[in-house]
Amino acid sequence: MNPITMQLVADKYIRLALEEDIHSEDVTTNAVMPEYKKGEVQLICKEDGIIAGLPVFERVFTMLDPDTEIKFNVKDADPVTKGQHLATLTGDIRVLLSGERVALNYLQRMSGIATYTHSIAELLLPFLPLLKQEEKDALWERISQGDKEARELYIKGNLRLVLS
Repeated sequence: MNPITMQLVADKYIRLALEEDIHSEDVTTNAVMPEYKKGEVQLICKEDGIIAGLPVFERVFTMLDPDTEIKFNVKDADPVTKGQHLATLTGDIRVLLSGERVALNYLQRMSGIATYTHSIAELLLPFLPLLKQEEKDALWERISQGDKEARELYIKGNLRLVLS
């Protein structure tokens, strides 16, 4: 997600989620860590799947503290496996604890959707034709004459390109 879209669209929802989660203050974090202390946490994958939502995950922490550093070992849409080290976060422990639940909720939800979508695409691909340019041209000619079967084949061919 580009920075402009992040600020105009996603920031509002991230802020709402953080406000709902922290409402007055993060009592648990303040009890455990009342003052600044730099720390590091690891993001480890819990299940095999497709990772998605890393920019939103990162934005949760940088909204709380712009000095938070995140080093990703994967990028959005990468396949990931259980136990894989995905990222290292470094910064104020209070920020890392306060943003954890919201950041993980977004990451898990978006990755779940990406994983499910990928599994459906994998099921569909064998049934979708891979059309050569000559075949597309011939289908387009038939479509222009009102051939509904040609239209369906053309749509399936385009869908394969989107899914692969």
